[in-house]
Amino acid sequence: ETHLATEVGYDNLFRQGSATAIPHPLKRSNVAYDYLVTVLDEKDAPLPGVCIYTDDYTVTATTDMEGIAVLKDVKYNQELNFTFIGYRSLKLPFYEIRKKNGKIKMYPEVKELNEVVVVGRRDDRPEEVPYTIGQVTREQLALTESQTTVDALQQHAGVFVQKSQMGGGSPIMRGFEASRVLLVVDGVRMNNAIYRSGHLQNAITIDNGMLERMEVTFGPGSLLYGSDAMGGVVHFRSKEPKLNFNPVPGSYHMENNFFTRFASANEEKSVHADVNFGRRAWASLTSFTYTDYGNLRAGNNRPAGLEHLGRRLFHVQRVDGSDQVVENVLLNADSTFSDNSNVQVGTAYSQLDFAQKIKYQPNSRIYHLLNFQFSTSSDVPRYDALTELTNPRDPRSLKWADWFYGPQKRLLTSLKSRYSNPTGWYDRATFIASYQHLEEDRLKRRIKRNQRKFSLENVDVFSLTADFDKKLDTSGRNQLIYGLDLNHNLVRSEAGNVLMSNEGLILNELSRYPGNGNRVTTSAVYASLRRTSSDSTLTAHAGLRYTTTTLFSKFSNDSIIIWPQQYLDGIGNTHSDLTWSGGITYSAPGKWQLRALLSKAFRSPNLDDFAKIREKNGFVTIPNPNLKPETSINAELSLSKQLGNMAQPRSRGALLSLTGYYTRIKDFIVRREAYLPNGSRMLVMGIDTLETIGNANAASGFIYGGSLNATAQFGTKWRIASGIHFTKGKEVYFDDTDPTAVIDTLVPASHIPPTYGNFSLTYTARKFTLRAALNYFGKKPVDDYGIVSLIRNSDGQLIAKRDGGSDNIELSYTTAGYYFKEINENGRRRLQLTCNNPNAEGECDPEYLGTLSYTTFNLYTSYQLTKNLTFNFAVENITDRHYRPFASGISGAGRNFIFSLRAKFGQ
Repeated sequence: ETHLATEVGYDNLFRQGSATAIPHPLKRSNVAYDYLVTVLDEKDAPLPGVCIYTDDYTVTATTDMEGIAVLKDVKYNQELNFTFIGYRSLKLPFYEIRKKNGKIKMYPEVKELNEVVVVGRRDDRPEEVPYTIGQVTREQLALTESQTTVDALQQHAGVFVQKSQMGGGSPIMRGFEASRVLLVVDGVRMNNAIYRSGHLQNAITIDNGMLERMEVTFGPGSLLYGSDAMGGVVHFRSKEPKLNFNPVPGSYHMENNFFTRFASANEEKSVHADVNFGRRAWASLTSFTYTDYGNLRAGNNRPAGLEHLGRRLFHVQRVDGSDQVVENVLLNADSTFSDNSNVQVGTAYSQLDFAQKIKYQPNSRIYHLLNFQFSTSSDVPRYDALTELTNPRDPRSLKWADWFYGPQKRLLTSLKSRYSNPTGWYDRATFIASYQHLEEDRLKRRIKRNQRKFSLENVDVFSLTADFDKKLDTSGRNQLIYGLDLNHNLVRSEAGNVLMSNEGLILNELSRYPGNGNRVTTSAVYASLRRTSSDSTLTAHAGLRYTTTTLFSKFSNDSIIIWPQQYLDGIGNTHSDLTWSGGITYSAPGKWQLRALLSKAFRSPNLDDFAKIREKNGFVTIPNPNLKPETSINAELSLSKQLGNMAQPRSRGALLSLTGYYTRIKDFIVRREAYLPNGSRMLVMGIDTLETIGNANAASGFIYGGSLNATAQFGTKWRIASGIHFTKGKEVYFDDTDPTAVIDTLVPASHIPPTYGNFSLTYTARKFTLRAALNYFGKKPVDDYGIVSLIRNSDGQLIAKRDGGSDNIELSYTTAGYYFKEINENGRRRLQLTCNNPNAEGECDPEYLGTLSYTTFNLYTSYQLTKNLTFNFAVENITDRHYRPFASGISGAGRNFIFSLRAKFGQ
């Protein structure tokens, strides 16, 4: 017997559930019904795509975009499963569903706040990891509308970011930066042979519109990841194709996501689309993002008495074949001019990202994932260089007419295979084979010169990683983890000049790297043993990794430098390093948790250290074939306490965590005096005579610091998060070039950011989310900036030189400078170039102030217009504060209004 919905009114039953009395289930066990259910999420919003089925699949259904599904021929005593990825599964008998009038509520699988999924080389359970880990989720990226991945890292993950131009961003982690921080995308390392030690912009080539999440491992990660992971690891994990889990034959899963965004501070215009199509055994995901950025407007609210800070007063324009230095002003309707110096002319660029991923999973034990990513950009202006002056007292004395990176191109192709069918060698095996191609070009031209110098680098990277897990006993409490890495880099480099008159090409410059080919090969094996106590409160691990790196470079005989035959035949360097790590995680009664870690990290010299040839500020860097790895010994301790219960919806609780660390550095690579193969320390290039310097393992020191984080939630609506981070560091400066006056002392280390922190308050309702956020950055006085060199004056006092170092003190705040002052002359407004804070002689003589403290206030909102559309609105830097982050060559965005429309459609 089948009772149809029409018995009590089709519409009424399908919208409200049956109003008839509910018989005892045993009495009606053979009666079948057609019944409508509505599935809602924790915010009472419809949940589309929920799979509903009985254990024997006699009843199957999937909710539509309104969260509605029709159950056909279901009986009173049948139990139905409700499953949806990311939500806790339910199993309910049909008579319970009728008691709820057909309305079923599902809740996310909420984890402990200190739990994050580690998805680099392996998937560890959070309680087994002794590292400090942070993450940025897709939902956080959407709410704050972060323009780039590095912006999101700073907003959400507690990572400090340095910027030399708007098209860049260099993460600083625990006093390490650039080639000493490892970047990984979908399990493939991004760091390559030409990653330099100063500042990098490669992280922005990752499309954050395609990201599922970012995971940040603070501190050394050399055991699993190898070289470069001294300060930490940033793992970008992009979305994966979603399979269809609906058991109905012939069904498929379709999901389409779109967004468009506008931001006022740099006139950002972005559009993104990704399309997922999934069947039972395979799925495809295609993604496209295009972004166009205008020139960035900085804040107008400057500290009292420092009206000159960060102003772009003049810039260079090419007019009728000649360079003209023009004022950065706007012409008004009444033929007067307005100050436009807050707009940082020379920051605009655009970027295009494309991705295609295909997943094949014939069963639950095997899957293969093909991953293709491509990113390219327009020319990216190097803003800090474009503002460089030949005379700091003359704001018109711009040094460069052009300085930009050519299109930043990154191509990645990888194949990931995972096997979870246990054998005698492993219980789970993961293989990733990949190929990457990167192009990095630099083009620059001094003002009034008729030739533009270029340097072009092409890098090809081939890699293979293999990771194995094996349980050593039936309980699984003793586990062996082992694997291997193979990585091979090929680098081609050339340089020359382009004539501005006819675009003619002249190859008459030193290439950045040797011109006849370069290669870097790394191979490594690692093993780690992990043991968990019988009550699961204590987990300990210890492991070893052995790495060998070989570098080879072949110099060209048409170079400006006359290289000996040994260099023309090719010079090489092979070095090895044994790395170790040991740690424990202890979960004590009362929801206390202790993590302790002691480890060794290293960074193998890459091609940029080994063989770079670079001219800057009167010096030329020459190769050193005798470099060895940088190493560090690290100790870390973390203590956390959870109050209440934060794992359940509608609960209240808080999580407090405190972390401290100490790092001892040895054999750091720094620049020192060096000699050409002919024994000379001088090189003549055109009309310039340059002094030669080279990299050497000549530095040691220590870094220490800590972080304090707190998170609290009050039911489902309110959430508070806060964190503060501080880092200190010292280097040993040793100079024995003058035997009568040896210098051996401690000096401030470079790449050490000031204390910084954040606070946020989030309110979440059914369709509305509001987040108020405060970002705080402390001051860094001049005496805390890194040292380039020390000299003794005639009185025997040590004088520190800081200009030209990686801390970029010459780009920091100064005591004096120029700005456009509006004056009234005969009833007519005009702008007058005025010196702020002149000295006693009336001269504009700037002195360094370092980095001043600042705070930004930000507001983010999201409103769900319909089941498919969401509108986001945000205001960043509400007070329009003018600020320039430590070591950065560009000021931060002023008051910024963000508008975004997001759409999601599926089946």
